[in-house]
Amino acid sequence: MEVYDAFSYCGRSASFDGYGVFMKNLFYLILIFTVTVSVFAQNADDFTFTVNTSENPQTITITGYRGRKTQNLIFPEKINNIPVVEISKGNFSYFNIETVFIPATITYIDLGSRNGWISSHDFISYNVDPNNANYCSIDGVLFSKDQSILLSFPMGKSISEYTIPDTVTVIGKSAFVNSKYILSVVLPESLVAIKDSAFAGCAGLNEIIIPNNVNVIGPYAFYGCRSLKSVKVSIVTNIYRIADIGKFAFGECTELEEITIPSPYTLIGYGAFEYTYKLRNDIKEIIVEIFGERVFYEGK
Repeated sequence: MEVYDAFSYCGRSASFDGYGVFMKNLFYLILIFTVTVSVFAQNADDFTFTVNTSENPQTITITGYRGRKTQNLIFPEKINNIPVVEISKGNFSYFNIETVFIPATITYIDLGSRNGWISSHDFISYNVDPNNANYCSIDGVLFSKDQSILLSFPMGKSISEYTIPDTVTVIGKSAFVNSKYILSVVLPESLVAIKDSAFAGCAGLNEIIIPNNVNVIGPYAFYGCRSLKSVKVSIVTNIYRIADIGKFAFGECTELEEITIPSPYTLIGYGAFEYTYKLRNDIKEIIVEIFGERVFYEGK
């Protein structure tokens, strides 16, 4: 007697006579799945952390990862039933991490030093729980929840052109640092500030147009962008705004030939054009006449 279509396994029907074979295959499938999960999933013991005992209720700050090598790092919402609220700079950099998942409980991520997974060319994507009240991710890029601050562009994200959303008013500190694949970035008219080292070390970036509303270009903002040839800066000032190009902002932009800085000028920092050997002489003369040789200072 046959039992037709009693079970279906990978598109194959199992008869009564083949039931033992089917169960054997099913057992192996479950075993493989279990082993796979044990290799790639993280648990509380995989992380180093500190308990913030001064807070009531207590919270946890994660300081590092010590688990198995993984390409997909999933931060937990809780450790020992205590909510995880912060991710600090720490030991994350030896695991070739490609993606990071940020749970809903996280209120602060230390992005300032671009340490850990952030400073790896393997890293390609942030994924944020939609219920997180402080952060969100769009196409793998990390933003503040309201999308007004672009916080971190994954260093290994292999796209050559990127258009920043028109919700963004601030490009955060070190947001694009050392993003070697980036050749062109379109900045939105909504932008008002480019923070320290925002594009530092973007070796392929060849042109940038700074929108009219930008009033601050932070120190080292484009430092070491060695393919950058042209910068158009339209900084509009009024009594409520101070136009500021920070120290070494365009330092070591060794291919820079042209930069447009319209009046009124307010401040150009020390060494802002350090090692810009190819900058046109007529532009250099104008800048030196107004700001002095200090803006071309070579040495830090």
